[in-house]
Amino acid sequence: TDDELRQRIPTAATGGGKATIPSIESTLLGEVSGITSAKVTENDTMNVVAGMPAKSYEVVVVGGTDNDVAQVIWDTKPAGIELHGSTSVSFSDSDGIIRTVKFTRPSVVNFAVKVDYTLYDEELFPTGGEDTMNAAIVSFINGLTNDQDVIPKRLASEMYRVVDGLDDVEVEVQVIASAGDVPNGASWQGSKYSLTSTQTANVTTADILITEV
Repeated sequence: TDDELRQRIPTAATGGGKATIPSIESTLLGEVSGITSAKVTENDTMNVVAGMPAKSYEVVVVGGTDNDVAQVIWDTKPAGIELHGSTSVSFSDSDGIIRTVKFTRPSVVNFAVKVDYTLYDEELFPTGGEDTMNAAIVSFINGLTNDQDVIPKRLASEMYRVVDGLDDVEVEVQVIASAGDVPNGASWQGSKYSLTSTQTANVTTADILITEV
């Protein structure tokens, strides 16, 4: 009856599609303080794909505490679907049952960056221009989310954007084991460096070499 329906509305499930990939990602970003990136990868086949079990999904999260992340993933996960990941958090649910939630924290890939540039004599290269270029590189690379590749040509375009007076700019990168390591002179590359969904790029000011040639 109408009266019975009105009584049931407050206790009925709302917000359909809560277990969809966009909903899981947006809920993590909106409800967990400190999260800067959340991406879901799904294996909806009956086979193991890229290490993921059949009928499973993996949430790759940057930021937030493990407990907060795990709680939101549990609250939004589809029933009967396996969670996959390298981080495990266990807690008691409302019925006192121990639940384990798995998700993944992306591994950090440290980069060194080398910039060689020449000046354009019809424009003025600003005082402190190299410091501005250095800061722009740190902001650009560290602003990439997991699964976004490091593309030297885009870094070169960024150099033209942040300072005047540049004629030619050549940017090369290489992966180093830890921030502050001495780069290998034979390992610079001007081509794209591809990252996976479980990797994120990082660079420090000290690992950027800028030279006027």
